[in-house]
Amino acid sequence: MEESKAKGGINPEFLLFLQGKNINSVDEDVNLSLAMYLFTSRKLTLARAAELCGKSLSDFMK
Repeated sequence: MEESKAKGGINPEFLLFLQGKNINSVDEDVNLSLAMYLFTSRKLTLARAAELCGKSLSDFMK
């Protein structure tokens, strides 16, 4: 199965803080932040949020 990626706009002012950062690391951080937001907004279960960002349940809870 081919992975699809959604595109979103990033405020250009953030780019200064991302210089030298690996793009995969940024993707992981964004996915984790989004999963945490959706979980705390009661849109996802804890297990589903962990699954969507590729973490075990215990790692997600840390």
